[in-house]
Amino acid sequence: MRAQEAAGWFSLSEAFSGRNIVEAAMHKVRSNQYFRDFHISPLGEIIDATHYKDLASGNTFFNFTPTATSAASTSEKSYEVRGLLALRDLAMLGMCCIFPLTFELTQPGGQTCAPLICAPKSGRVIILDKARRFPELIGIQFVEDLSLKMQDIISSLDEVGQYYGRVELEGSKSLQLVLKRQFFYSGGPSFLAGKVTRLCSGITAESILNEFPIFSSKEAEVVCLLAHGHTMKESAAKTGKAQVTVSLQARSALLKSGERSINALVARITHSRPQYV
Repeated sequence: MRAQEAAGWFSLSEAFSGRNIVEAAMHKVRSNQYFRDFHISPLGEIIDATHYKDLASGNTFFNFTPTATSAASTSEKSYEVRGLLALRDLAMLGMCCIFPLTFELTQPGGQTCAPLICAPKSGRVIILDKARRFPELIGIQFVEDLSLKMQDIISSLDEVGQYYGRVELEGSKSLQLVLKRQFFYSGGPSFLAGKVTRLCSGITAESILNEFPIFSSKEAEVVCLLAHGHTMKESAAKTGKAQVTVSLQARSALLKSGERSINALVARITHSRPQYV
């Protein structure tokens, strides 16, 4: 690994942790019985690195397996950017499961979303939209280009590591950004993966009450605003209520719905309507 480091290799998890390739490996070895990582050369060569402990014998195994595949080589010096590029290529090769990215890449032509991956430190994003179904996203390289702040996204991640937000770009209809935190291994570094979709039409407080008759009208109104991509703060401003009141109404609706989080409730509502504007 020290020879790899000297030759310009990096490990995929290292790109998002700030550790060098040796420190990153030692951290994984000390803290995990099992992990899988990928080591990438400057030319894009990929080695599959696996560490596991046999509980019966107590022996520890550390395997480095050449994959005979490669990621795109790049002149980028930033490990974080190189890591994003490698994640993209590994997902497209089917070697790394990044939900929902891997799932969306297998879908037929009528795709209504643009999968993306995001580096949580810099806010750098890679959007996969070769068919140009979202021309307004051409040239987007950072979360800030979507009129969002990375700090706000991180602070808004719910208890299951999900984020839903509204994206307003000049000259285009509103979009919805969906992100989920994904870890390389237990206790290790993470990245964000998700998709941009066009906001659903037909979601109203009335349609939500039809689906959840147990909600009060006020709860349905708040959930409707959240489903259209508004934050709690924005929803409070639109209803003329205090943010704490809106949060309590959303929490009450959540408990009645049986979902694990507000974002999961919003996803249930929006995903049940496949037609997009």
